[in-house]
Amino acid sequence: MARTTTWHVQQMTRIFQEAIRHRGFAVVEVMSQCPTYVGRRNRMGDAVEMLRYLREHALPLGRKEPGPGDFEVGVLVQEERPEYCDEYRRLEDRARARSDGGEEGARRADGVSDGGAEARGSGPRGAGSAGTKAGGPAAEP
Repeated sequence: MARTTTWHVQQMTRIFQEAIRHRGFAVVEVMSQCPTYVGRRNRMGDAVEMLRYLREHALPLGRKEPGPGDFEVGVLVQEERPEYCDEYRRLEDRARARSDGGEEGARRADGVSDGGAEARGSGPRGAGSAGTKAGGPAAEP
């Protein structure tokens, strides 16, 4: 999760690039001026005055304690978690192995045999798991 403003164009560009490269879910909040509705109703002025407000109240993450009206910009939270599609494929593989080989087949699909962990590959699904190739059907054992 990241936050930036329309005033901070270079930061916004970098944050969007990082969010696109991030594997999985990413949220980017962009604070922008809205002179037609928010500015007029809150007496914040025109678009230029609202941009000045964003510039003056946006604080780089962790630089100083935010005061009234201030907000932090930057990457607020970045976690590496299993990506949804990879986890879904792993569950499919496990279910397929369970239907083909019972509980032992499911343990093999998870990379576990005889109660211990087997050596797994560096890919997201690991070596030895029943899987698919480039979107094709699962290979039969």
